[in-house]
Amino acid sequence: MNWLNGVYLVLSLGVLCRSHGAGVHCADHASGAGTTPSTTDRCAAGWCGCQRPAWPLQQSRAGEPATGAAGASVAAMVLGGDGRIGGAADHKRDQAYSAQEVDAVLALRPQRLGDVPKRLEAVRAFSVLPEAPALAAANKRIGNILKKALDVDAHVSEILLHEAAEKALFATMQALVPQADAQLNAGDYTGSLQTLAGLRAPVDAFFNDVMVNAEQMDLRLNRHGLLKTLHVAMNRLADLSRLAS
Repeated sequence: MNWLNGVYLVLSLGVLCRSHGAGVHCADHASGAGTTPSTTDRCAAGWCGCQRPAWPLQQSRAGEPATGAAGASVAAMVLGGDGRIGGAADHKRDQAYSAQEVDAVLALRPQRLGDVPKRLEAVRAFSVLPEAPALAAANKRIGNILKKALDVDAHVSEILLHEAAEKALFATMQALVPQADAQLNAGDYTGSLQTLAGLRAPVDAFFNDVMVNAEQMDLRLNRHGLLKTLHVAMNRLADLSRLAS
């Protein structure tokens, strides 16, 4: 296991034996058995001497990071603002992150740990937008459609866009996605997600007016391709479906 996987293992535990926050120790520490200054310090840092969690671990989805109510605290303890393992410089600030926000970011397993706080800030800013709930729900719906469709190619033929709503969605994507990508590549993560929030109205109209699984195979494949393109664009920073209630 390399160091990065080790960090994600820690983050995926969701709840660890902690002497602050929830105020719960492991069974040995709760009873006072075997408690020494060194083990108490390790418990305060999130690990106790016995290395056992305070209560059963949670797993959100098979093979993916799990976060519980204390997930944000775990992430903050492990990741400082500079990406150092064990850094706690941003712990107080990061306590404001919800478990869903942390889960959305960690689901993509970012390769640069220094990006995690910045991604969390962007997702938190996005989550309070009025467009966020509808786009998160749509993202979850799109993910389910694509899973059932299997090998979907992220390609769209404009000739096969017949319905007004799918044409409008494609046109809006053509206008907003390049802008959002440019903002992301420039490091403006918050701006990138806020730009993509402009997709809410055409996405809603698409699902209201367009039969995704059309009987005509070429139309169906093209609509799947449109949704795959949208899904890729919307989830470069975080898995926004994790924000869906």
